[in-house]
Amino acid sequence: MARFNLKLCSTDFNSRDYYINIRKSMLAGYFMQVAHLERTGHYLTVKDNQVVNLHPSNCLDHKPEWVIYNEYAL
Repeated sequence: MARFNLKLCSTDFNSRDYYINIRKSMLAGYFMQVAHLERTGHYLTVKDNQVVNLHPSNCLDHKPEWVIYNEYAL
């Protein structure tokens, strides 16, 4: 970051915005890799309306309404 002369800033751990800011930063980096849960129970990617599912080995105990992914397998 110093090489590009970008200011580093951080939210105090005790701030109510701490986890919100983490979510915002993740979404800023992966905004093209977001999927929404449809009524059919499948996820639909926002970018190209591709029907996808969560990997069977994921550790989630429910299907969240929105997910951010780093890759999907065919």
